[in-house]
Amino acid sequence: MVSAWGEPATLTFEPQHAHELGTALGLIDTAGAVRAAGSRFYALCDDAVLLRNALVRLFLDHVRPQGFTLVSPPVLAKPATLRASGYLPFQGVDNFALRDEDLSLVGTSEQTILGMHMDATFESLPAAFLGDSMCFRTESGSYGKDTAGIIRSHQFYKLEQFIFCHPDDSEHWFQQALANEEWLLRVLSIPYQVINTPSGDLGAPAALKYDTEAWFPAQGKYRELTSNSNLWDFQTARGHIRYKIGTGK
Repeated sequence: MVSAWGEPATLTFEPQHAHELGTALGLIDTAGAVRAAGSRFYALCDDAVLLRNALVRLFLDHVRPQGFTLVSPPVLAKPATLRASGYLPFQGVDNFALRDEDLSLVGTSEQTILGMHMDATFESLPAAFLGDSMCFRTESGSYGKDTAGIIRSHQFYKLEQFIFCHPDDSEHWFQQALANEEWLLRVLSIPYQVINTPSGDLGAPAALKYDTEAWFPAQGKYRELTSNSNLWDFQTARGHIRYKIGTGK
């Protein structure tokens, strides 16, 4: 464990799971989503949609003054984009591929933000982006896990901090992205802990990854809520992305 903040509250009642409470209040419709699209889908309704929008705006207002450019990128990516990002061939099983099309739904806006800059040469750094998009994952290998609820769903909304920077500034921006994630949990008074992910659990692109795990009262344990990775030059090398220094090459 890298760090921890907050203490789980001692409750005098039995806490409900988010999907149970949301269903009872008419804010989450899992049954209707399953009828429409199948298992591992849910729909947010009424104030739950407004709450999501409010959380998004809260984070945007915090990070945009730091120099982040807000991007709502495509949610479909070409194989070349997925290869450059490192999700192909290593994690291809997690992507939904479109039949008869050379495209897949993105599992994170990281993939298409990177793709938007393939073969590019930056004149100045850093270039910080905040991706705003729906994301889609097959959740392959998670069968039998979190089958009830809204944790391991096929479709989810996510904000993604994605930063191109000089190698000398890599650690700074890695810590800044983590600090932004921790800020959100603190302002919401959610206890959390930061975990240094073991190398065996790292995805192919990441050299280092910190997971921020929030306290889930109904489960009585910490669960991963955000993830922050330092990729070094893995994706820039695969995507032929360069930085021009002065008037030289």
